[in-house]
Amino acid sequence: MAGHAYSITQRIFHWGMFLLFAVQFGVVWSIPDGGGDAYASYWQLHYSLGVVILIAGVARLIIRVAKGVPALPADMPRWQVAAARLNEAALYVIMIGMPILGWIAADTRGRSVTLFGLPLPAFVGPQERGTFLRSITGDAHELLGTVLLILVGLHVLGALYHGFIRRDGVLQSMTSGR
Repeated sequence: MAGHAYSITQRIFHWGMFLLFAVQFGVVWSIPDGGGDAYASYWQLHYSLGVVILIAGVARLIIRVAKGVPALPADMPRWQVAAARLNEAALYVIMIGMPILGWIAADTRGRSVTLFGLPLPAFVGPQERGTFLRSITGDAHELLGTVLLILVGLHVLGALYHGFIRRDGVLQSMTSGR
């Protein structure tokens, strides 16, 4: 385990990922109905942000493994420690898995994924409507979006609990580095 606080790099990646996901959800919820240029532009922005999230998620995981994490308070109940670690692990799986599933889902629909205009290779080719791969990747991607919102909500509630009820420094370790 690392010291008693997250490094500045870990804090930048933490809050950066939060910002990326917030923007990504804003984009997805703003995609206009129908088709046309605006529709296509929103989807390309969604794909680009997804690729950035994937890259940042992998980088964040590497940094976490390299630097470790601060120890949780010794008097914290074991079930809370387990819940916190499970939530964190699930968030990392989603940070990496959700963009990959989205990329494959786009591929199966014959949509080109770009990184702000730079074409990226496809994982798979287009699939007919109703095929298993096309259905499962799109559905799983959407489901993970809902799961992500729930997990982030629980993460925020846990942070607020530590910051304002326990006052044990856990929240401060990610906000101020103390």
